Formats: sequence, structure tokens, C-alpha cells
Amino acid sequence: MKTKLISSLIFTLLGGSLCAQTPADTTLTLGNVDVEGRRSITTEGFEVSHINLDNRFSSSLFTAGEALRQLPSVVSDIEGDIFYRGSSRTAFLLGGVPYGLFEENAGDVFIQLPSFFFNKLALSSYPAASLLPDGDAGVIDLVSSSQDNSPLQLTLGGGLHNRYNAGIVSSIRTRKFLITAKYDYRKEYRKRNFSKTTTDASGTTMLDNNAAARPDVHIADLNIAYDLSPKDVISAYGMIYHMDYSRTGNIDNTKLDAAGKIKNHIIRHRYNDQMQRSWASEMRWNHRFENGGWLYSLFNFNNFDYDENNDFQNENPTSGKIVAQDNLFVNRNKKNYYATMAYNNRFANGVTLNGGLTGRWTKEHFTTDANALKAGTWTNTPNKSNDFSFKREVEMAFLTIKKDWEGFSAEAGLQGEAEHRESGDVDHNRFSVYPRLQLIRHFGNDNLIFSYVERAVRPMGSQLNPFVDLSDVTHIIQGNTDLKNERIRSAQLSFHNNNSVLSFTPTLYFRYRSNRIYENIYVLNNQDIWKVENSGNNKTAGFELTTDWNPVRWFSLNAAADVYRNEIDGRIAGYDDKKALNCFDIRGLFAFHLSRNTELQADGFFVSDQLTPQGKIRKRGTVNAGISQYFMQRKLRAQVSIDDIFDTLGETTVINSDKLKMTQKRSRDARVAWLNLTWTL
Repeated sequence: MKTKLISSLIFTLLGGSLCAQTPADTTLTLGNVDVEGRRSITTEGFEVSHINLDNRFSSSLFTAGEALRQLPSVVSDIEGDIFYRGSSRTAFLLGGVPYGLFEENAGDVFIQLPSFFFNKLALSSYPAASLLPDGDAGVIDLVSSSQDNSPLQLTLGGGLHNRYNAGIVSSIRTRKFLITAKYDYRKEYRKRNFSKTTTDASGTTMLDNNAAARPDVHIADLNIAYDLSPKDVISAYGMIYHMDYSRTGNIDNTKLDAAGKIKNHIIRHRYNDQMQRSWASEMRWNHRFENGGWLYSLFNFNNFDYDENNDFQNENPTSGKIVAQDNLFVNRNKKNYYATMAYNNRFANGVTLNGGLTGRWTKEHFTTDANALKAGTWTNTPNKSNDFSFKREVEMAFLTIKKDWEGFSAEAGLQGEAEHRESGDVDHNRFSVYPRLQLIRHFGNDNLIFSYVERAVRPMGSQLNPFVDLSDVTHIIQGNTDLKNERIRSAQLSFHNNNSVLSFTPTLYFRYRSNRIYENIYVLNNQDIWKVENSGNNKTAGFELTTDWNPVRWFSLNAAADVYRNEIDGRIAGYDDKKALNCFDIRGLFAFHLSRNTELQADGFFVSDQLTPQGKIRKRGTVNAGISQYFMQRKLRAQVSIDDIFDTLGETTVINSDKLKMTQKRSRDARVAWLNLTWTL
């Protein structure tokens, strides 16, 4: 491992030593990658959707999760998990780099991470070949780029129920340097409700959980870019993230026998403290050749720590006495190294060659320590304690060839990777090849595009952990060291119409996923346990339409609708037959420009019933609204927003099989009003 890391670092440094760079205010287009502000990478191309968060304030005053819902066909659930075209396996990047921060705990991060911190969001279903082929439906990139439009920007906001946000952005530009520093702080108070009723042959179990949480989030980054020459730029980047999360609540458990009589009733008090910490350091070099080609190299290290402490007390509801006490301590550490070198050359005959190497090396360690109070002494509970390590090494070579003719272009390429995985005592070695193809027919400013790409979803460390995770008694999980990678084959045909009044993009798409990774529920020892398994294959065929409509100067509409058929074939995993469901989601943003300095916005989404291997998640939706007003020659901006106006952002999961019936409901106090002030120097 050390040898590979050292060699990758040398590989990146040598790549940088070959470079020299473009002026500070230049945007470098690296094939399907933009290097904006000389650091941030976002997927680029006709198939990419970009949004600037400065212009989306109706819900982006809140968190990254709410801002992500502004992207076409992107919705989220009550826990902050993101779905794109019906898939929750989209890959998330920060400035073009995968982070451990956005894996198991991505939902918690997105519903707390301040959206002010990011300049732009980018979404692509045909990502750049230099990126590892992770994520089934595509890639979402959160961009925190350098900016030099103002030397100082201050943000201060407050919401109902003890919610606060404050941020600062400072940029310094000289003839050779561009330095941007950002810091943002967010504090909230949240209430959550969870209920679950499970019935099997032994009877019915009812669980009701009410909890209140107080998360505090700090995030800061620093980007330093330096012009080595008119054709070379070198940049250094660093990021720190810290979240403290305290939660208290009561879990009411009632067990009924088959005749409906109470067998057991207990109230479990939970005192929970969580801490998430992440930091990253990064170097990039970019060089542009005279013919428009380029050489690009990157090395990134990011670390993620997760600590959780739980104290439990079991109360007899009849006597009101505490009858048992126990605790549970969970620790996770992720170390992630990422390196890439890419070379692009454009020849006179219209051929563009793009190739290079990319590698990601991860090492994770999970520990759980459980103890129970017996006769006044704390004693370790071995069946609840565990120690698990996980390593993954992925080295990929990629090559694409693109040919341009008048009115037509074609790109074909391959990504070949070697993967080594160690999960506990189980080793896996794989070599995989992922082909890709894109054909574009140009009609002036309009484009007809066909693309085919193959990708993968790799199980995360927690999904490979064979020990039962009891840190959340409302969702007990057991992983599987033998999980296989999902293999995704996807094709799409889209037409991009560009018009100043009406722009629209209809898209037909199809995805076939083999070795689908799902959580399936089982009742073991009177407990509902979600086991992670490869549950057969999955087909999704759909039609998506995105549009921007600006009929008059004072009104604009941005909308997206997605209709698809989702089919799960779980027969190879022991299910009786195929399951299929027609699904849809719709998202829209209305903007009313009341004057040059005043704008009113409303946005919302609706999701139909969603298919799971054992049941479905019922329909849900939400509506938000906001108003923005500029003062002092547009140096001061005031924004007021209301999120989840009708208090509909809840979620119900239903399982109805021969052996098990379950109804699970989750909700939180998502209806929040915010006032935000931004002053720009």
C-alpha cells in the first residue's frame, strides 16, 4: 500500500513538473472537465446540467441537500439521501474528487452542510473518462471554487427554532496569485418522529421513537492558485469539516403475541452524541499546449472520522423504574487517496486523443464497543462489540478518441481498472473494462446526442461489515463481506434545444443493473434486521424532460419531469417473481422578477410510489418559497425563505409479503422560515 501511494505521489509530481499555465481568469476546458477558477472540476458536456446557487434561493438558503433538489430529476428523502432518476447510487464528488465524507453518512452531511459554501452544482449522466466509473445513474459534483468577483462577502442568517448560519468568503488577487478562503457555520434544532409496525408469525412489534437533535457544523477551505507562466497554473487546496451532533429521545417498544396480547413493553431512553470530522489536502497542475491540448495532474488526500456515543436506559412503563442500562461506542476512520494524470491532444484532422491514469486507495477501520451495567459494574457485551477493517485499491487507465466532422462528432473510449479489496478475512481481485460511446449530431445551436456508458457501484465499508450494527435500533443493519460490485449498463438519447425564450431537453434512457445491492428486512431473534445483499437484477427505462421558459422579462420557469418503469428481478436471490412499478417525479422552480432588485421564487417536487425488493416507498413531496431584495446599490441582499410550507416532507415504507408485513413512517420538523443577509464589498 505504501509503495503504491508513494509511486502515485511521484507520478503526480512528475506530471506537474511538465506543466507551466494559463492566466488566472481563464477557464480551461479539459475534454469533459472544466477547471474553473483554476481548481474546481465539474463534469462538462452537452449532457451536463449546471446550476448557480446564487440564483436559487427559495430553498438553497438551507442545506446542500435542499440545494441538490434544484437539479433536474433529483429529489431527496427525509434523511437527506439523494435520488436521481429513481436511483440512490449516484456518485458524489467535491471539486471532482470522491470523499469519504459523502459515503455512509452522506444523508446526515447533506441535510446539515450549508449550501452557501458551494458556488455551483453539476450533474452528468455521461461523466468524464478520467473519473472512476462509480455511481449508476451518474455523478453530482459540488463545487467550492475560487472566486475573484469580490474581495469580501459576509453572510448572516437565522431561522425559527434556534437555527443559525454565518459565513465569510475572502478573495485576494495579485498579478500571479489568486487566494480564496471560505468559512461557514450552521446550527440547528430538529425534532424527528419514527414509527414502525412489524407483523410476522410470532406476533406484532410496535416501535415509536421521538427524538430532538442539535447539530453544529463548521466547514472551511482555502484555495491558493499561482500562475507559473502564461500556460501553466499550480494550485493547492485544503478543507476542514467538523460536525457535533447531540440527540435525546425515547423509543417505545411494544411486543404483542399472535393473539394480540402484550408480551413485553419497554421504554428505551437514548442519549446520543456524534462527531464527524473530515479534512483534505490537494495539489493540482494544469498545462495547455499551443494546439489547444493540455496536460493535467492531481493528488488528493481526504480523511473522515466518525465517533458516536450512546447511553441507553430501559424503563418499565408500569412502575416508571429504570430496569437496565447499557452503552454503545462506535468509531470509524476513513483514509482516502486519489490521484489522476490526464493528457489531451487535438490533431489537425479533427481527432482528439484523451488518456491517462486514475487511482483511488481507501483504508477504513470500524470498531464498536458495547457494555452493560450488571450489579453496579459495567461489563463488556461481546456479541455487540466488534472490530472490522477494510481496504480497497483501484487503479484505472482510460483512453478516448474523438473525431469531429462538420455537423457531427463521435467519441469512443475504454476504462480498464484493477481492483483489490480486503474486507475482514475475505480478499477479492477483479479486472474490469468499461466501454463508452457518444455520438452528437449538431443542428446549429441544437444537438441530438446518443451515449452509452458502463459503470459500477462498489459496496461501502459498512455494507461489507458482517457484524450487526445496533447503533440505531430503529434501523439495525448487518453487512456482507461477499458482496459483489453492481454492474450498470446505461444508454440514453437526448435532444438539446437552445433558445433564449424556451430551451428544452427530452431524454430517453435505459439502465440495466446486475448484482443489485439492497437492504432486505428479516426478523431474527425478535429483531427486525436489514441485511445487505445482492438482490437480483434491476431494469429502469424512462423519459425525462427538462425545460427553461422565459416568456417575459419578469417571469421564468425551470422544470423537470421524469417518468420511468422500474423492474426488480430478485429470483436469483430467492424471491418468487419479478416486481415492477411505473414511477414518476416532477420538480419545478418559478421565478418572478418584480423589479431589478426584487425577485420572488417558489419551488417544489413530487415523487410517486417507489419500488423496493420487498415493497414500496409511498409518494411524497414538498413546496418551498422565498423572496430576495437588494439594497445599497446591490451590495446588501436580504432573503426570506420558507421550506416545506405544507409540512408534507414525510416518508412511509410498506412491506407486504407472505411472511412479513411492515409499515414504517418517518418525519421531521422540516417546515422552517429563514432570514438571510449577504453583504458584498
